[in-house]
Amino acid sequence: MFAAGAAVTLVRSLQWATFTVDTGSAVHDRALAALLRAPMRWFDGTPFGRILNRFSADQADLDERLPAVFEMALQVLTF
Repeated sequence: MFAAGAAVTLVRSLQWATFTVDTGSAVHDRALAALLRAPMRWFDGTPFGRILNRFSADQADLDERLPAVFEMALQVLTF
């Protein structure tokens, strides 16, 4: 009984990790594509450090908060 519960928990955790990594990667790819399509005049007026800090801060927020928000939403929807 304990082994079955542990196996289900392991599979759920692996699926959850895969889901959140895939989602974070997809958002990163879209943001990078949008950044690469920005007009050159925007890059001329915006320092590279500011672009890099904004991009990395947004990605860090996404990587840290997305799993927690999805888990809370899943709990609310299942109860």
